[in-house]
Amino acid sequence: DGFKEIFNEILTDAKAGLPFVFHCTAGKDRTGVLAALLLTLLDIPEKTIFDDYAITNRYQDNILQEMGGIVSLFSNGSEKIDLEAFRPMAEARPEYLEIAFDEMKKQYGSVDDYLEKGIGITAAEKAAFQKEMLE
Repeated sequence: DGFKEIFNEILTDAKAGLPFVFHCTAGKDRTGVLAALLLTLLDIPEKTIFDDYAITNRYQDNILQEMGGIVSLFSNGSEKIDLEAFRPMAEARPEYLEIAFDEMKKQYGSVDDYLEKGIGITAAEKAAFQKEMLE
């Protein structure tokens, strides 16, 4: 339902919904799947989407430092944590995205069909989005 709401905001009037920003602390789980779905909507090849998803791994150390800063902020600096224990949370594993895509394919036949049937994106909305986002 969250993805449906986001796509509805973006696609209802492609020009009004653009540009847009979406983010989270690590940018790899729900945010990463959203980015992958947006790229799918633009007909980007799946290999490129998976390569893009893995870029998060270049920033793991930054993400861990951010997590440490958040813990420190909320504990008034009294808590020290082993940031390495949180590395799995900062890591983007393409196999996780593959599992999500596989589930969409299993339930809907393809990721494109998930966008159409599961999210409700019409061919006209897809075309309007592509017109705005692609040269």
